[in-house]
Amino acid sequence: MLIIINGDLAIASRWFDDNKLVLNPEKSILVPIVDHLDLLSATVDSSLNFSKHIAKITKKVGKQLDFLSGLKSMLSISLKMCLYNSYVMSYFTYCSAIWLNCNESDNQKLERLNARALSCVYNKRVPHYGNDDYRLALSKRRLQDIASCKRHVTGIYRQTCLSYKMM
Repeated sequence: MLIIINGDLAIASRWFDDNKLVLNPEKSILVPIVDHLDLLSATVDSSLNFSKHIAKITKKVGKQLDFLSGLKSMLSISLKMCLYNSYVMSYFTYCSAIWLNCNESDNQKLERLNARALSCVYNKRVPHYGNDDYRLALSKRRLQDIASCKRHVTGIYRQTCLSYKMM
């Protein structure tokens, strides 16, 4: 292992020399090789398949659903939908652009969990994985969130360009 690390350091050193750059040791850190890493509450594993992150999401959402299912007969649908968006969808959409292309089995886990959450909201069985009657299929919703973010960033960019033109 030490031979591999030293070889990689020699390659990096050569690259810095070839590009006439100087490595600042005070600003450089050694990142340990780990199985997974938590960055901004998103778990990134070494193979980039996000299974650990999906497992973490399903555990947290499952706890929220236990609470929500206890209230399902006491609250109106609109109030339960508000709780669903706040306590369930927030987990499904946070950093979803990063893990959008998770493997199919993980995607199905999330869709089943979403169907379970919607069953609590509507007090009836909701078919999972892509039911457009409820307009809440997770894979489509994550894509809509990305498109919405792109529109928002584009709008900010246009406003900034207009303000510079007026100066």
